[in-house]
Amino acid sequence: PRYGQREITKIVAEVNMYENIGLPYITGRLVIIDSANASNAVHFQGQEKVQIIVLDADLQPIVNKEFICMGIDFGQKVGDDKSTFVVKLVEEHVMLSNLTRFSKVYEGTPDVICNQICSEQLGVAVKPEGSPAQSDMRVVFPFTVSPLEAANWIAARCTNGSGIPFYFYSTMVDNELQLKDISVLVG
Repeated sequence: PRYGQREITKIVAEVNMYENIGLPYITGRLVIIDSANASNAVHFQGQEKVQIIVLDADLQPIVNKEFICMGIDFGQKVGDDKSTFVVKLVEEHVMLSNLTRFSKVYEGTPDVICNQICSEQLGVAVKPEGSPAQSDMRVVFPFTVSPLEAANWIAARCTNGSGIPFYFYSTMVDNELQLKDISVLVG
């Protein structure tokens, strides 16, 4: 990186993370209160990586996720020596998916296809839990679709033997995407 890594823990006042069982990514916000003009040393250019690490009482990491800064929601000067920023965050695979279009034929069960798409196109694995009832299928994705659109489309067709649907989502405690049927989630 041109400017290298910077530690911004001391100027972060708040971290908000939003998990949604209906989305295969996590969004978030950082509230930064900068009273020493430290943000000038960070050189925000847009799309910086932010690593969020949450430690337990023994200082062992229980969460370790990377996000991309997607913009400033709010910025305000508070006096001559203090500024406040709210930075929007999103997981990196979302940005990659938005930039990627592909055309490919996949064969297999929906969970296998979903994992192949995300692994090949986005570099993130999908961890299925539960047994899909669908047999092998053949799917052709046109060049107009993004990887997450394709993976969502496949995941929406995945049910267990009782017809219970699967959810395709991301979680803070795992760096793999999740594909689980509802009975696994509530059981």
